[in-house]
Amino acid sequence: MNIAICEDDREQREQIRAICTAYFAGEGETCQITEYVNGELLLQNLYQETELLFLDIELGEGKNGIAVMKELEQLRQVRKIVFISSHHEGVWDSFGWKTLGFV
Repeated sequence: MNIAICEDDREQREQIRAICTAYFAGEGETCQITEYVNGELLLQNLYQETELLFLDIELGEGKNGIAVMKELEQLRQVRKIVFISSHHEGVWDSFGWKTLGFV
């Protein structure tokens, strides 16, 4: 499974990577994980189909996660999005037709 993580905080990216790796190892499967520190890099480098994207709402400078989601809804490269954020006030804005959930 191809997974992408778009999160500006390195520790958060590492934690999500560890959780995904442990989950798939427990299932006897592997996953390929690509990490991005901002939305622009994600949008510029989506060359392969990504089954699951973990996307932060607040990404520092540049586009926020909601703006990235709206662009991704026009593209085929990402199938499902799980939003990750401590900003719970953005939960209602995060839902689109590719959104699987909010953590």
